[in-house]
Formats: sequence, C-alpha cells, structure tokens
Amino acid sequence: MIVDTSNPSSPTFKGKYYTSGSIYSVAVSGNYAYAADFTKGLLVIDISNSFSPVLKGSYNTLDADGIAVSGNYAYVTTYRGLEIIDIRRPSSPVLKGSYDTVGYADNIEVSGNYVYVANSILGLAIIDISNPSSPIFKGSSGTDDYSTDVAVSGNYAYVTEFSDLMIVDISNSSFPIRKGSYTIEGSAEDIAVSGNYAYLAAGDKGLEIIDISNPSSPKLKGRYNTAGRACSVAVSGNYAYLAAGDNGFVVVDISTPSSPTLKGKYETGYADCVAVSGNYAYLVEDSDGLVIFDISNPSSPIHKGSESRHIGICKAISVSGNYAYIANSGLVIVNISNSSSPIVEGGFSSSWGILDVSISGSTIYVADSNNGILVLKANLEQSVTSVMNSSLTQPENNTQSLKQENESAVANVKQTPEQKKETRAPPKESKKTPGFELIWGIVSLLTIFYIKGSNKR
Repeated sequence: MIVDTSNPSSPTFKGKYYTSGSIYSVAVSGNYAYAADFTKGLLVIDISNSFSPVLKGSYNTLDADGIAVSGNYAYVTTYRGLEIIDIRRPSSPVLKGSYDTVGYADNIEVSGNYVYVANSILGLAIIDISNPSSPIFKGSSGTDDYSTDVAVSGNYAYVTEFSDLMIVDISNSSFPIRKGSYTIEGSAEDIAVSGNYAYLAAGDKGLEIIDISNPSSPKLKGRYNTAGRACSVAVSGNYAYLAAGDNGFVVVDISTPSSPTLKGKYETGYADCVAVSGNYAYLVEDSDGLVIFDISNPSSPIHKGSESRHIGICKAISVSGNYAYIANSGLVIVNISNSSSPIVEGGFSSSWGILDVSISGSTIYVADSNNGILVLKANLEQSVTSVMNSSLTQPENNTQSLKQENESAVANVKQTPEQKKETRAPPKESKKTPGFELIWGIVSLLTIFYIKGSNKR
C-alpha cells in the first residue's frame, strides 16, 4: 500500500499492490519497492506511478523474511542465511552469491562493503560483500537471546532480540564488541535508527523511541500506542511510518521524541511491512499486496496504486530506484516507476524461502531460509540464473566435529524459529544450484569456528 504523507496530519491513500502471500519486510529505492514475501520470495514492484503499482519481477525463494537494498543488489534473509541478488534488470533478477549463516538469518542491513545479519541464536554476523560472488565471513558477536533484526548507523549495529535491544561496536568488523543493552517492554518486531534515536516497532506495545546517544546506556525516551500491532517501522525526517497490523498505515510525528503524536493514518488490510522513499510510502498488507501512498502531506496520505499478483506473505521489502523488491517464498521484483500502476517484472525462486533482502547497485543480497546468503543479479532480458562460482577450498581441521557440535547446540535451543513463528511453511526439498554446496558448507563451518572461539574471550 502506498500512502502520501506530505501532510502528516492527514495521510492519503495513493495506490496498492495485492499479494497472495504474506509480506514480512519492504524496502524502497527510486521507482521500485522491494518486498520479502514469505511464500513468494523477493517481489520487485514498479512504483513510478503510485496510483497503480505493478509487479516488475520476482525471485522465488521460500520463507523470505528480511530485505535490504543497496546499489545494484538486493539482500534477502531466509531461515539459513543471506542471498545476494543482482537487480540491474528488475524483470529478471539473478542470483549473484549466497552465504550460509548456519543459524536462522532473520534480517539484514547493508552498510558499505558489509552485510550485518541478525543470525538467530548465533547473534550478529558480519559478512564482507566487496566481491558479491564470494561473500566472506568477517566477524560475529553473540547475544543473550534469539536475534531478530539489525540496523546500522556509524560505528554501531543495533540488534533486536525478542525483548531486548543490543548495541554493538562494529568499528572493527573482525571483532565487534557489545556496548550496551535495553529491555523492550513489548516484542521487537522491527527497528529503524535515525540520529540519536532508535525506533522500535514493539508489537502490541506500539512504537518505542530509545535514546542511544550513550551507546553504553540506552534509555526509553518516548512511546506511542499504535492500537494495532506495530509490525514494521520506517523513519524519514520528523515522521515514523508504521505498518500497524489491523490498524493499517500509521504516521507518527516524532519531532519531540519524548512525546510522539499521531499525524495521520490510512485504514488498510492487515499491514505487515513498510518502506519509505522520497514522497512515497510502500506498504504491504494481506488483502491488496503492495500499496503505494503519496506521503508528501503526511497528515493525509493519498492512495496512488497497488499490485497484488505474486506478492503473497511479506517477510521484507526493499526499494531501490524504479523497483521494489519483496521477499516471500522467493524474490519478486515490481516496477514502481509509475506509482499508479506498479507491475511485476521479474523474480527468483527458492525452495525454502527468503527472510530478508538488501540491494546494492544491481546486486540483490538475500537471506535464504535453507541456502544461507545468496547473491543475485537482476537481468530483465534473460532467465534468472545463478552466477555464483565455487572458489573456496575445504578446511582441513576438525570441520566435522565443529559441524556436529553446532547442530547439537541448535537442537538444544528451547524454542526454535519454527515454534516462534507459526506462519512458517513446512520445509521443502532444497533446490541448490551446482557450485553452491561447497561454498555454503565451508562458510558455515568458518562461522561456527569463529563463534566458538569468540566465546572464549
């Protein structure tokens, strides 16, 4: 759903795009909205005509949960890791590379040459993506609980757990250090960071604003009750835009962080994901899929357009340029150059699903629930294909025992991601492409080795 928030007091519905699945996350870049659809994968939606958003393309990967876009790439998270997708040709995104995080890669953030992964029970993982075809593990930091989301600002990564916010110093990417933490009153569904504040979509508790000016001692600054369940949040200027479950699209004035107030709202179906780019908000809801709003007047968002085909359950959305990338069971790319008539233009399939997606240039980075981090290349004129090459060699020391120990640790967790998230689809047979197996396995073992070693410090 797209909402015009130029008048914050009266947001106006602009457009929408209906999806048959469930969208968990959305990101916007230029004329495109990128959505992580739990059952459809990455969806790329053309939002250039906000009144009529159109699906531009897709990348089918099951259980897409999170998404981020940077440059030519979309980064999508799934159960097992990150998928990197080249999105230069939005109608035909292409897998560029992947990284198996071993743990469940729930969400990601791209900053510079690094991808930061909220890696479930294993905490924060940092991956070097300077070569998208061959992402390399850089460092990690354990957390106290299941890591669900991550945002990066400056030298710090802000990692959410089910009920906590962890602040990690990432100035040395090889050795990230925990600085401080904050216990969330609600459940951490999503996070956005702007200036000295972190904005949390805290589920039934609405919006929580945390003062992070002192990373060692974050403190609650303000709170706003969104009425519906706060599932996703995006911040632009003095406004926070929320996908508020059955309360639809909500715009909150955060100019006074200690006293946030309602600026505008727009009733929609159950709203899961939201992303903002320029004067447009890209909302994914269960009945109409991707909906585009003109938010130039935040108090009165205007409906511009929508696209419902192939969207499904949204896990994440990212927008870059003229495309929206939606992570669901795979990746769907929607051309949003015409915000009134977004069109599905391409996609990429995954046997398990994508949990998050991030874009960098024409490359899409996705977190795939079974295959880890994948790198895709968007090609509008060709079929979606993998362009990742196997270039690593097999480690010699004790890899099997490390793998067994890690599997044992995962098995002993009291509550698994499948138990935490009832909407998860049952596992399907993996459809790994030739050349991926060696890279996934080796990176997986490297991650285990580093985490086991770092726990001794």
